[in-house]
Order: sequence, then C-alpha cells, then structure tokens
Amino acid sequence: MLPKLSIAACFSILLGACTVTVSGCPPLTTYSAEFQKRAAQQLRALPPASPVAVLVTDYGKIRDACRVK
Repeated sequence: MLPKLSIAACFSILLGACTVTVSGCPPLTTYSAEFQKRAAQQLRALPPASPVAVLVTDYGKIRDACRVK
C-alpha cells in the first residue's frame, strides 16, 4: 500500500496536468457505474478532511468545468 503522501503526490501531478493542456481540458475518461459506486464507497470511508478526499473533490470540480466547455 502506498503511503498517504505518495497518493497525494500522484493526485497532485494528475490535477496539475489538467492546467497544462493547450485546448483547456483533456478528454474526459468515462467510468462505469459500478466503478463509480466502488470509488464513492472508498471515498466515503476516508477520514474527514483527508488530503486524498480533497484532491478527488477538486478533480471532480475540474471534470465538471470541462463538461461545461
């Protein structure tokens, strides 16, 4: 299992990559309903104010913004 800092660093890198694209937003990956359900369960199991939860929430906001464009 990866240490929490490594997971947070990975999410930070992924989120940072979104701001570097020339067109504004990269193509969005489509996730199945089952995958999203499992991810949501794992996210809810994290402690309150978990850095990973904050990063995932921020990623969701970026995806929402890309859908609007």
